[in-house]
Amino acid sequence: MARTASLITPTVASAGHQGSGARSRSSLDEAIVRYRPDAKPRYDTAAMDVTVVDHPLAQHLLTRIRDRQTPPPLFRELAKRLTTLIVLEAVRRLPSVEVVVETPLEPAHGRVISPDLVAVPILRGATVDDAQQALQAQGLNSTVVNRVSDQPAGTVVDTDPPAGTQVPAGTEVTLFVATPPPSSVNPNPSNP
Repeated sequence: MARTASLITPTVASAGHQGSGARSRSSLDEAIVRYRPDAKPRYDTAAMDVTVVDHPLAQHLLTRIRDRQTPPPLFRELAKRLTTLIVLEAVRRLPSVEVVVETPLEPAHGRVISPDLVAVPILRGATVDDAQQALQAQGLNSTVVNRVSDQPAGTVVDTDPPAGTQVPAGTEVTLFVATPPPSSVNPNPSNP
């Protein structure tokens, strides 16, 4: 049975918008199981939007990369080209604004990526103070929510929206901060 080469990549989609390439959790799980029947998803597929990159050029590049006869220099060049295609597909839905630019002949209308768009920084493992300073430097606001975790108390264990998500400046980012699990020691030994 021949398999078609395709890529499944997580992407960030605007809230409530499912592009034509979006897959549900169950279909992604099924794709993983079809490719490797013994594999189980190692991440929560319900927490991300997914884009299937099935462009013929991406399939061609992926097939050439997988070919054991592809020499290392060509492998690296093909991987760079494939990366460009994946990035272009992943950022397809970035918000843009219309602008007018002056060309040598006359004004022309065009579109640019929204200038107030920033990426949520990677904050996992940072202290609350460091995380809040990093968000403030990006023009983002923060809210702290405690979450029981085995990580050191007071460190960031996750964010919402997740790290790498493109959001408008001024967006509220929730910092989930580690707090130790409740103690199982009875504080009142006379009352079992």
